[in-house]
Amino acid sequence: MERMEIPKVEVKAFYHPGNSNVVLKARNILREASELPEFGGTGNEFTPLEYMLASLASCEAFMFSMFAKMLIKKVPQVEIGVEGEFSLGEGLKTLRIIYRVAGVEEDLAHAIINQVKASCPIYNTLKKACEKISEEVVVNPSG
Repeated sequence: MERMEIPKVEVKAFYHPGNSNVVLKARNILREASELPEFGGTGNEFTPLEYMLASLASCEAFMFSMFAKMLIKKVPQVEIGVEGEFSLGEGLKTLRIIYRVAGVEEDLAHAIINQVKASCPIYNTLKKACEKISEEVVVNPSG
């Protein structure tokens, strides 16, 4: 497979007194991040840690689609669930990933997932930082 270069990514975060959320900007897209009420936020947006785990799940889902098209010429349904445990001052302690795939045989699902894990920049970054990653693959071939 030909190696693709990923363009530089730039994100800015703005905090303004009077708004308990942080405004995020990437390209010309604005989003907000919140914190849970017990940490002084409103809880009305994803927290930074939820964005981090959502980044992993969404990157793997996009890559799953890409590799499925390359390997089997169709895109089966996939749901990727991610759970993380964090510690203040230490970061990510445990990561659990559940892949639920429908509409493809188990061996093909595993082949696609292996390609995703080998290529996903977010997975590989978190893999270097996390001591304990557990993964589960659930396949329903009939869809």
